[in-house]
This record gives sequence, structure tokens and C-alpha cells, in this order.
Amino acid sequence: MKAQAFRIVAILCVVFGLGTIALGVQHVRMQRSALQNAQSTARRIALDQVAIINARLQKLTPVAEGIAADLSSGVLKPETVTARLRKALEDNPDFFEAGIAYIPFGKGPGVRLFSPHVSRDGARITDFQLEQRYDYTTYDWYKDGMAAAAPHWGEPYFGGATKTLVVGYSVPFYRKDDPGKTPIGLVRTNLSLNQIHKIVSTLGLGETGYGFLLSRKGVYLSDPVEEYMRNQRTIFDVARMRDDPGRKRLGDKVVAGQPGQEEGTSGVTGQATWMFTEPVSVTGWSLGTVFMQAEMSVEPQLLRRSLIRIACCAMVFLFLLSLLLCGVHEATDRSLWNAALMIAAVFLVGISFIWWVTLHYPDRNGEVGVHIYDEASLQKFLNLNVKAGDIPPVEQVKTGIFIRTMRFGTANDVSVTGQIWQRYATEFKDFIPGFILPNAETLDVKEAYRLNQGDNQVVGWDFKATLREPFEGSIKYPFDRAMVRIRIAPKGFYKNLVLAPDLESYQLLVPASLPGTDKALVLPGWNLASSYFIYSPMDTGTNFGVPMSLEQERGQEFGFTMVAQRQFLDPFISSVLPIIVVASLLFGLLIIGSKQSHKIAATGFKATDIVRAGVALLFPVLIAQVNLRTKIGSSNIIYIEYFYFVLYIAILGVAANALLFTLKGHGVSQYRDNLIPKLLFWPYLLGACFGVTLVFLY
Repeated sequence: MKAQAFRIVAILCVVFGLGTIALGVQHVRMQRSALQNAQSTARRIALDQVAIINARLQKLTPVAEGIAADLSSGVLKPETVTARLRKALEDNPDFFEAGIAYIPFGKGPGVRLFSPHVSRDGARITDFQLEQRYDYTTYDWYKDGMAAAAPHWGEPYFGGATKTLVVGYSVPFYRKDDPGKTPIGLVRTNLSLNQIHKIVSTLGLGETGYGFLLSRKGVYLSDPVEEYMRNQRTIFDVARMRDDPGRKRLGDKVVAGQPGQEEGTSGVTGQATWMFTEPVSVTGWSLGTVFMQAEMSVEPQLLRRSLIRIACCAMVFLFLLSLLLCGVHEATDRSLWNAALMIAAVFLVGISFIWWVTLHYPDRNGEVGVHIYDEASLQKFLNLNVKAGDIPPVEQVKTGIFIRTMRFGTANDVSVTGQIWQRYATEFKDFIPGFILPNAETLDVKEAYRLNQGDNQVVGWDFKATLREPFEGSIKYPFDRAMVRIRIAPKGFYKNLVLAPDLESYQLLVPASLPGTDKALVLPGWNLASSYFIYSPMDTGTNFGVPMSLEQERGQEFGFTMVAQRQFLDPFISSVLPIIVVASLLFGLLIIGSKQSHKIAATGFKATDIVRAGVALLFPVLIAQVNLRTKIGSSNIIYIEYFYFVLYIAILGVAANALLFTLKGHGVSQYRDNLIPKLLFWPYLLGACFGVTLVFLY
């Protein structure tokens, strides 16, 4: 009989061992397939964005070419070129500057240099003579353009006249009667790097992607780290600074005009990334796109569940293997103790593994609404939700927020301080700047500044608020995430007004880079995971006695959300560690129970002492649970509370076992001097905790 049982356990052990391997292979294949699909998607997005920026730049090159052609044919005279240049800037908002530059004495024998220019100064366009500001023939943009003797996109440089970082497209022009076509000057149209950055930052790269632009020599024309642009750093400079050989290989591809792909780490978010570069055919530049691997890989919940299934199968295999290795069929005290401890250890490892998996693969934020990460997603939302229907033109009030401090108070209270500002057109006469936070229990607002910026006015306020937040995820404490929603509404009711995020005021809007929050923000016990703007569904059920605003009419409410992940160490020490200590003491009480005279003499075992000790251990556990419920404030029974329930049963069980062991002369408690309850203590305790963990965190 024992041999037959041994064979059955051995067969089951092999089956579950092979099952673990099969599930592991399936998991690896799923990850590889997801990786390939994600890379393919990222590459396709990169190509699509190159096509977009290529098409946009293609609209700019004919302007300079047309002016050069008219100068060469004599249709356009040098004296009237300023009006043509001014019209070019008026018709093309992407242009920062336009001008022509003659070679020395190219305009005529009595004029050494002649270079009329126009540039954009805020909302105004001004004209000037460049030669009156500096000798342009000594500058690289002029030398390179003349040396190329063909239409040419130059490298970025600091404009001596406009005091702005620019990059330009130059086209040579000739004398009308010159058959040899010797250039006598250049027509150039410049884009400021700020404008280039604006073009790149509005590309639709999804939730986490962002773009950068490199010149033919690898100089940064645009990047979320603006210092790269200001100091005209190359991708090779950054590769050396960060000791990143992958970035250098990408730079080599850029210089060669070839597409590239590398894995790396984002300097903006610190996450593992895929970086792609694709040549922009019009200019010879290269557009780079960066995607966070974690966000484009398999859904975290699917990965977590796959790993937990593998772990459960492996645990069954280890259970069976421990029975075989310990020789449980021999039923000796040593073999039974070894098996019980190994099974308990497997449960403990299983719990720890599920905790680790949950921390590394938390559920993604499932907040309902339209997340705004870039200009593309904003305009898409506005087109679908605001501009639809027969309604008058809509006024956008650009609204920004910056959180300086945040503190979690009682169960559903969050205190925040920071600044909110609004940017709106001065011609919007009926608008009174201001805001309310509908979910704020208390709100203290003080105007901090009021500025005029051309046709716009910016008003900013310092604010302090206590928000009421429903933390739905607290049931998984201490693996919960807190979603702090700051709902923002205009101060008053305006039929044709919509609040929109002031995207241009932020360097980067990737949620993982925490836009709108102070990088020095201290949040004890929590880590900020992401922040973003959102339009959430809204249904107040009333119009408050006035015509409905656009937000009410369309059922959308503007807001700013921050997601925080609870740190595990503090809850472990305050909630889990006491359970471990009490359980260990309880096991000690169980172990001293004996009817052998020499053990009784050594321990002084009495059943009444065990009962009293159990009651003494029960009260601190009850107090700890009450404090936990007060702290969390959940209306449901949370995950960690079930550990307390398991411990209550263990305390009652140990007390009952002591009485039965003392009062009864036969039964399970009498077998081998109370061996069975002692063997089952840790497997029961850890097995029950594992079952609870599996139900809540799977």
C-alpha cells in the first residue's frame, strides 16, 4: 500500500513538474509575441510621424524656392523683396525669420552688403537690414549655404540679430543674364528651435511616447530635455555623458541617413525604452521616437496572472516532491516534521512571490475618461465633444496646474497646495478668470500674478485645498493605488467656454514623468506613479437654474489626476510584522503542550496558562485591526484583514486544543503527544494566508 501511494505521488509530481515547464514556455512565448507586436507597432508609429513632419516641412521649402526663382528671373526686385518676405511669414506661421543675403557687391558695385530680413516678434512682424547688425559673410549659415550652391537645410545656430536658436533652409539665386548661374546670394527661411520643438511635441505618439529631432550631424533640434537644444548638444555628446553605446550607434545611423533602432533608458523617466530613428527626406534630419517598453508590452494583469499560474503549479510540484524527499510514507516524527516545514516554506515562498509580482506588475490606471497627453489627443477630444453640433464658436481657456505639496489625511481626505493659472484671449470680454474645485471640502485661493502676453492674459493663483476622494483600490491594501482627482471648473457658467490643459506650459506630458508636480514633492508612505490631464464623464442632473455650460451639455468635466502607489515597507512593518510575531508566540504555546513528565517538568505546562496567554495575544491583534480599519476607512473587508481572521482562528484553535489535550484521553490531540496540531499549525496558517492572497491579488 505504501509503495503504491509512493508511485501515485511520484507520477503526480512528474505531471505537475511538466505542467510548470509547459506554463513557463507559454509565458515566454506570450512575452516574445507581445514584444514583437509592440516593436512592430512602435516602428509603424515612427514611420507615420515621419510622414507627418515630412509633409509639414515640404510645405515650407517652396516658399524660399519661389522667392529665389523670382529674384533670378528679375520678376522680384531687391527693393521690393521685403514685402514678399513679410507675406511669407504672414502666410506661414511656422516661419520665424526670412530674408535674402547678397554676396559682397552682389547687388551693385556701390553696395558691399545687402540683406533685407523680416522676423517674428511675438504677434508682430518686423523688418530690418541684417548687414547693419553684423557682417553675415563671416557666419557659417552663409558660408555653408554658398558652398552648397543648391537648396540646403543648415545646422542649428544662434541668430546674432534675433538672439534666438534657429535652423534654416537656404536657396541660392542668380543674375538673370548669367548662363553659368553663379550664385549672387541666398534666400533663407528660418524656423526657431522653439517652433521645431512645438511641431515635434505635438506629434501623436500615444500615451507614453515622445519624440526628438536630430540634424544631419546629430545635433538636437528638439528634445524634452531642453538643455540639449540650448547648448546644441549632439546625440554623441549625450551618449558619452550617459555612457550609452546604444545611443552612439543610433547617432551613427543618423549621420549615415539610415533608420535605426536601439533599446535604452529614458533620460526623462528612467524607464526601459525602445528608440527609433527615421530619416526625414525633405531635410536630411532624423526624427526619433521613444516608447516605454513597460507601457507597450503585455497588459500587467495578464503577465501577473500568468506568473501566478506558473507559481501555483510549481507549488503543487514542490508539495509532492517534499512528500517524496521527506519519506512521509514512513510516518516517522522526523519525516513528518520535515514535510510540514517544507510545505509551510512553499506557502511562504508563494505568498512572497505573489507580493513581488503584484508590486512589479500593478494594474494599470482604469480611470474612465479621455486622457490628454498631447496636442493631438486634446484636439481630437475637442473636435468630437465641443465643436460638434450647431453651436457658436467656442472660447478655450487654457488652464494649468502645478502641485507643490500633497498629504493624505484621514481615510478619504487629501490636502494639496500649489498653483493654478488660466491663459485666455483678452478679447473674451465676458470671461471673469477664476476656478472652483467641485470635490474640494475646503479651498483657499489667493491671486499670485496677472500678466499680459500679447493678445492673451495670464492669471495665476496660489491655492490650498482639502479634497474628498473615493479610494476604491484600498481593498487591496497594502498593494493599493490612490487616485487623486482634482476636478477643475470655471468660476461661473459660460455657454461657449471650455477649459483646456495649457500643454505648452509643460516640458513633457508623459504620465510617468509626473507633469504638473514638484519633483521635490514629499509623500511619506507613497510613490507618485503618474499624472495627467483628463476629461471625465459628468452627470449632475441639474442645470443649476442657468443655461448649461459646454461641460454640462457634453457631459465632460476637466481635471488633473495623480496616481500614487503605496510603499510596501511601512504597511509590512505596521500590519504584517505583528501578525508574524503573534503567530510565532502562538506556535511556542502549542509546542510546550505535552503529557510527558520530563517536558512538563521543564515547561510547567497547564491548559489554563495556554488559554490565558491566548487571550493576552488576542487583544493586541484586535486593537491592531481596529487601528487599521480606522486608518484605511474602507467600507469593505480589506485584503490584509483576512490575515487577522486567520490568526483569530489559530488563537482559538490553540486554546481549544490545549483544553482537549488536557481533558480528553483519546482523539486526534492525543496522537503522539499532540503531534498532529503541531504539524498542521504553520501549513494551516500560511496556507490560509496564501489562499487569501491568491483570491485578492490574482
